[in-house]
Amino acid sequence: MEKTIVRTFRSRPGVLIFIGVLGAFAACYSLNPGHIDPDTLGPRASLGGLEVKLLRYATDCDSKASVPLVARVRDGCEFPGHQVKLLGSSCAEAPSPGVDVYVEERHVIFDFSNVAEPGRFTDTDFDGYIIDILRPKGGPAIVGMGVDEAMTTVDIDSGTLSHDYDHLEVNFQGVSYDRDSFVKINLWLVNLELRADDVQ
Repeated sequence: MEKTIVRTFRSRPGVLIFIGVLGAFAACYSLNPGHIDPDTLGPRASLGGLEVKLLRYATDCDSKASVPLVARVRDGCEFPGHQVKLLGSSCAEAPSPGVDVYVEERHVIFDFSNVAEPGRFTDTDFDGYIIDILRPKGGPAIVGMGVDEAMTTVDIDSGTLSHDYDHLEVNFQGVSYDRDSFVKINLWLVNLELRADDVQ
């Protein structure tokens, strides 16, 4: 079973324009507050070929966030575990598991099968990963995301996810993991051209 949600967009420059365009988009497609029916989106965009940045972050810490990793979405693992482990965390007490992170055309996967030992993310408000999409004008925009419950083996649900059109966050707050842990997140994307005449 899949749960798909639309989260409130962050207050960032250009987001009001995006919301206006998204409103026009919703007039053509059945986009209801809080839910997207993937069957109504028509041809779907993908992240194939785009550059993405991965950041490890935890709140309630005095230290700064880690320097992000950058990769291009292609076949294979964009962010191998040995690189992700080196990201560290902004919290000294937060774990830095060597999780393999795959950013696929319409999915994000966290594969813990190569972690050195079991662990647990902290109970701080946010302890997880942030992915930014280096999105060209008119390129793919995230309009929905949800945990693939049929594939995911840890205690995480769509309520732990948030997104903007070019940004997504996965909060592993309080989640325990071992080598059997696996998380798959489905993305719904559309190509939206941001034009002033789209906003009334």
